[in-house]
Amino acid sequence: MCLLKLPVSGLNFWNWDGDIIIHDPIVPSSRPVVNSRNKKNYDIDVREFLVSDKNSVMGKTLNEDIIEYIRTIPGGRPDVFLSQQRYAFDYKAKIIAGFVAEKIKYHAKKGNDPWLFPDETLFLKMGDCEDRALLIASLLAASGISSYNIRVVLGRLNSISKDNITTIHDHAWVMYKNEDGLWTLLEPLNIRDKGYKHELKSIPDNSVQPEKFDYEPFFLFNQHHLWAVNRQGTDSHTFEDYMNRREKWNKFHPKFWGAVHQSIINDALKGANQWFIQTLNGYFDSAVHIGFIKVGPTVDDIDADTKHYTPLEHFDNCFIDESWDLVNQRLAEFKSDSHIHIDSFARAAHAIADFYSHTSYGHFAKFDSNNPNLFKLYDKNNPDLNKIPDYSHNSDFDLVGGKFSINGNIWKLPRTEIAEIWNGKLISGRYAQDNDTHSGLINQLFEEGPSHIPGNLIDANFYKRGGVPHHNQIAVDSDTKSTDHILYLDKTNSPTDRLLYSNQFNWRKQTAISHIKKAFWDNLKK
Repeated sequence: MCLLKLPVSGLNFWNWDGDIIIHDPIVPSSRPVVNSRNKKNYDIDVREFLVSDKNSVMGKTLNEDIIEYIRTIPGGRPDVFLSQQRYAFDYKAKIIAGFVAEKIKYHAKKGNDPWLFPDETLFLKMGDCEDRALLIASLLAASGISSYNIRVVLGRLNSISKDNITTIHDHAWVMYKNEDGLWTLLEPLNIRDKGYKHELKSIPDNSVQPEKFDYEPFFLFNQHHLWAVNRQGTDSHTFEDYMNRREKWNKFHPKFWGAVHQSIINDALKGANQWFIQTLNGYFDSAVHIGFIKVGPTVDDIDADTKHYTPLEHFDNCFIDESWDLVNQRLAEFKSDSHIHIDSFARAAHAIADFYSHTSYGHFAKFDSNNPNLFKLYDKNNPDLNKIPDYSHNSDFDLVGGKFSINGNIWKLPRTEIAEIWNGKLISGRYAQDNDTHSGLINQLFEEGPSHIPGNLIDANFYKRGGVPHHNQIAVDSDTKSTDHILYLDKTNSPTDRLLYSNQFNWRKQTAISHIKKAFWDNLKK
């Protein structure tokens, strides 16, 4: 549906609360007892790898090291981190994930390696995905977040190449239930190159590079319980068998995870503090592959949250001015406190990208006088267009001739009326209108089907929005033209042709990057 391509899938298909409690959570420690001549591994309860929420080492790290880390971030809020006010718990989670990402180096261990206790990981300042996940979860609990809102996940991450070649990686990560009651993913390998350059030699240059990622949990645990995840027909293991095969684990390497972060956020925010980039990346992954940017992980992505869908978040259904009003409201919130309201910027950035992807602005826009591959950034108060929008019969955006569909359930007038209503205005495609969902199982079950337009946006004139084309027919939100898209051509001989789909995609993407960059720096609270 959207300009932001999301290569991570699987998150919405699982019960992150856990399905079945396992009453025997014992695993081999993979380490002998200290000072023992007997080199045999001893048994340990897996929950012991998560330290008590009263652990003083965690407390010292939170009160000293992490507070110092917050002060290195422009606009950092140590007072909020130490409080229990609204937004404080989500802020703690974002800060802790950022701290571990930046301050704990990735260090791969081969074979049936012993897990490090969080105190040990902090001392060594390095660890693999399991060690880092255990540390994140322990710091979350020590910060005051209830352990019932924390899960360490043991499972696998399938990386899938452009050629549909799947490589299975054993992996560990953390799920955190945020203040809105939604499970969000904290990825332990969400790190920069400098943290693992010394590890890259172990991976050949001709390794298959992933195009998308699929998370699959097997087991979840916190300080109180271990759960199995109901896999319903997929391969499953007993917990003992799963842990005993650790020496054969093919661990997920951060070199591959770096592929996720080739994104509009990273391109737009070059030079910004890494915490902002990492945190914002986390808003743009979901269970459904939609749109066009590749970024990092969270369950409650703006697109995936179909329960709270509104066209104003996406510039759908011709709500152009109303959507810009919401964007400006979000940016004002971000400007008032860039740490507390970083989610407001994430939503604003998403909407800005969707404006260029979903609306007819790119069809009628002027090019930037300094960059022929960039449209002028849109200004609601001064929409300086290349030509007045024309949707009349035989125009190059003809809404009258029957090329595009209409929603006949609410549009009852002749097609000629469509052009008369919308000429001179920017439009966007209809989406989530009742009894109008486009075909396709994924679309019907996970995208448009569960989305519904809020009642307060439906008035006596809403019928006019039933006369515009469906979103899928005119949106430019993927690097390849979908079978539903009608407006633009597959190929021409002109690199400047406005009717060439690939040209429109590139121009719109670069303009979105430029606009998001400007919005960030103009509104960042220093």
